[in-house]
Amino acid sequence: MKKNKEERFLEKAKDKLFRAVGFDGFSQSFVDTYPYNWYRQREWNVEQEAEFKKWFTDEHMKVFNNSKRYAQSEASWFVFSYGWKVKEKDDSVNLQDYCEKDNTDFL
Repeated sequence: MKKNKEERFLEKAKDKLFRAVGFDGFSQSFVDTYPYNWYRQREWNVEQEAEFKKWFTDEHMKVFNNSKRYAQSEASWFVFSYGWKVKEKDDSVNLQDYCEKDNTDFL
């Protein structure tokens, strides 16, 4: 069965999400092993999260021909629903500083 562009986009986003924390791509077996909290089993820092949101936004605008604001909103909802746990006491980067430097406004 042919997948629609939403399904293809979600597959690509999940693949990118898993790669960000060291997987070779999306792992259904990992999700099946932790069906209720798979997204709490790995961590990323705020910089990785911001980079993922930027990628998601850019890709969403390209695939769906949406405005940047709408794509940013979709990125935030995706990360809220499926994003990895953010590392506690991650002093490597301040999210506010990162977003200002990168000219993003996810806060």
